[in-house]
Amino acid sequence: MQDLDSELKDKYSSVEELITQKAEGVAEAKKRAEKLQQEAKTLLLQASDKLQLLKNLEKNYDENQKLLEDKANELVDLEKAVKELLQEIMPNITMRLQLH
Repeated sequence: MQDLDSELKDKYSSVEELITQKAEGVAEAKKRAEKLQQEAKTLLLQASDKLQLLKNLEKNYDENQKLLEDKANELVDLEKAVKELLQEIMPNITMRLQLH
């Protein structure tokens, strides 16, 4: 009987130790999973911030592109106006140069 009790106690201790090890393993796995989940949240927030930054940069690029096009058109108009002014004043300049 004592052998049976001793054997049962040994088996009980072994089972108890295995349960403890498994519980520790589960707790460690849970900690790792929580850590990975937190890292994933952080990465998601960073990606979201970078996406918003990219959208802002694209918007600024588009605005700057439009401004550049407007300025280029304005420059074309100014060049045309200068040419027209030169054509208007060239005869006067030529005539004045001939008079002197």
